[in-house]
Amino acid sequence: MIVNDLIDHDLYGPVIRRSREVGARRLVVLLMTEIFGPLPGWVEERLDALTFPELEEIAVRLLKPCALDELLR
Repeated sequence: MIVNDLIDHDLYGPVIRRSREVGARRLVVLLMTEIFGPLPGWVEERLDALTFPELEEIAVRLLKPCALDELLR
């Protein structure tokens, strides 16, 4: 509840949202690297452009076997 209040706050909200996206991205990169090995540059670029909900969706899709290019459709 407190985090939600801070996210809605004009001063802290953008910082918390960005921190959450950075953390989610780092986790997705770590998992993808563990599964697929070193990631090509296009994957890093694609992940940089994703929002927190999109990163969450990819993290869930990582639980099912798929090819790297299928994962980022």
